[in-house]
Formats: sequence, C-alpha cells, structure tokens
Amino acid sequence: MPSVITREQRFSKETIDGKLVGVMQAKAAAEGNVSALEIRYEASASSIETLEARENELAERLVKRTQDLTELKRELDSLLARKLLLEELEQRREGISNASRELLARNATLATMPCLLGLVADLLVADITIAPLVDLSLGESSSKLLVRSLDELFVWLESNEAASILTCGGAIGFIAVDRIPFNVSGNRWAA
Repeated sequence: MPSVITREQRFSKETIDGKLVGVMQAKAAAEGNVSALEIRYEASASSIETLEARENELAERLVKRTQDLTELKRELDSLLARKLLLEELEQRREGISNASRELLARNATLATMPCLLGLVADLLVADITIAPLVDLSLGESSSKLLVRSLDELFVWLESNEAASILTCGGAIGFIAVDRIPFNVSGNRWAA
C-alpha cells in the first residue's frame, strides 16, 4: 500500500525544509564570517609580530641611550669636578711664588707695575683638548709674569714698591715681550 502523506505531514515537511534552508544559509554565512575572521586574525597576528619586533628594537635603543647618558653624566661630573679644582687653584694662584701673587694682587687694584701684562698662563687661551699640551710645552714659563719691555721692568725693579713685593717670599720670573724672538716668517711671536 502506498503511503499517503497527509496535509499536516506535508506542511510539516515544508516547514522543516524551509528551516533546513534557513539553517544552511546561516551556516554558509557563519562560515563566511569565520573565514573573514581568520583572515583578520592572520593580519592582526602579522601586525602584532611587526609591532613586537619594533618594540624590541626600540627597547634595545633605549637601553643603549640610557647607558650612553649614564656615561656622559659620569664624564660631566668628572669634568665639573676638574673645573672646580682648576678654578680653585687659579684663585689661590697655586704654582707661583708669594711675591708673584702679591704683585698680581697689587697691580690689579693699584697699577703698581704699569708694564705688567699678566701671568703667562692667564694670558693664553687654549681649547680644552690641547690645553694639557700647551701646559706641557710652557713648563715653568706658565708661572712667569709677562711685561711689555725689559727696560720698564728694570725701572720698576729699582722702585720701593718692587723692594716691598720682593720681600713677600719666593722668586718672580719675568718674560719681556720686547725680548721674545721673531718666528720664521719674520713676525714677532704673539704674546
């Protein structure tokens, strides 16, 4: 006997078929969404790797810069300490005799010795990179006093002021500009 499908069964089969089509369409849409999400995930993963590599590179650069900065701060502290020491030594006029100190002090306020130009070391300006070589080259000459002329020096040495200063202790070394030899180009060495 052939099976007879009733109207209710047919309606029910159509409903099921309709629901099945709807489910299949939803499945296809979900699979499309999953594919799109997988593509976005892979792109995001690639971007994250790129960003992590960049972050590592920047972190390494930061560590290097921090080390450089620390080293520069140490150098700066060292140079500042040296500068303070040199300024202190300069103020105390270390390395020159008491008589030279007294003459420089009096001359600064009273013009005791008009022909005095100053301490050789004070008159020279050198870049910090070559300053040690200049000091080495000058040797004891850096602590001598520079005067315009030998004749003016002799006149001053005969004065009472000179006698007073020379009793302060120590020797005073002088260099007379008019007795500085000429250089090979025929010009007087600059004082």
